[in-house]
Amino acid sequence: MVLFSLLLLVAPTPSAPPADCRILLLQACKAMMPNSSDANKVLHIQMRTETFFIPPGQKKEQSSTTTVELYSQQKKTAVLTPFTSTWQDEDYLVTVVKPRKTVLITRSVPTNREVQLNAMSAFRDSLLQQGTVVMCEKGNNSAHETYVKLKLTKAASIRTHTQTMEFWLDDKHVLIKKLRVNYSVGQMQTHNIVTITKQELLATSDVLMSSARRQVLAVDGHLLPAYAGYRLVDQSVQRPK
Repeated sequence: MVLFSLLLLVAPTPSAPPADCRILLLQACKAMMPNSSDANKVLHIQMRTETFFIPPGQKKEQSSTTTVELYSQQKKTAVLTPFTSTWQDEDYLVTVVKPRKTVLITRSVPTNREVQLNAMSAFRDSLLQQGTVVMCEKGNNSAHETYVKLKLTKAASIRTHTQTMEFWLDDKHVLIKKLRVNYSVGQMQTHNIVTITKQELLATSDVLMSSARRQVLAVDGHLLPAYAGYRLVDQSVQRPK
C-alpha cells in the first residue's frame, strides 16, 4: 500500500467543494509523474512511514516507524531503508538485508513496465473517481495546507482492505505532505501514515549510476568491501554483463 500511496500526490485548493477536490486529485496525481521531457531524470522521494497494528492475541495497538528513500529512473529503481537496500534493473534484483548480513541476487522477472504503470494509474484513478470525498477543508498546520478525506466504495474497500484515505496537502507547491490509510476492521494493521519529507527530480544520482549487481559486486564477482562479512546468496543464472 505504501508504493501505491506514492502515486497519490495531490493538491486541491483551499475550501474547494468535493467535486473540485476530486478533479484536482486526479490532475495532480497525473502531473506528479515525470513528463516526456523529464524521462531521463531521477525521481527521488524521501518519506517516513508509521505502521499501526494489533498483534495476534493482543488488544493493545502497537506501532513501528521507518524511513524510506526511493530513486527511480526509467528501468532502474532503488529503495533504501535503515534495514534493507534494494536495487533493480532490467536483468537483476539485488537485496541487502543488513540485520542478517546477507546479499541476495536474483534475476528480474520480465515485465512490461509501461503496462504495469498504466494499470496502476487506472486503478488509482478509479478509486479517486468512484470514492466519496467526505471532507475537503483548510488544514490546521499552515496557510497552504488542505485536508481531504476520501471514503472508498464497498467494492474498492473489499479489494484493498481499506475504508478511508486522508490527505494533508501543500496546495501552494502541489505536493502531498502526508497520507493516512485507514484499514478495514479485522485487519492486523489498523492504519498507516506516510509523511513525504522530500520529492524532487534530479539530473542524475550516484545511487543509480551502476547496474544492480555492480552495487554490491566487484568485477571479479566478489562482494565489495562495504559488504565484508556478508553472506552472498546468488540465485541468478547468468553472469553480469
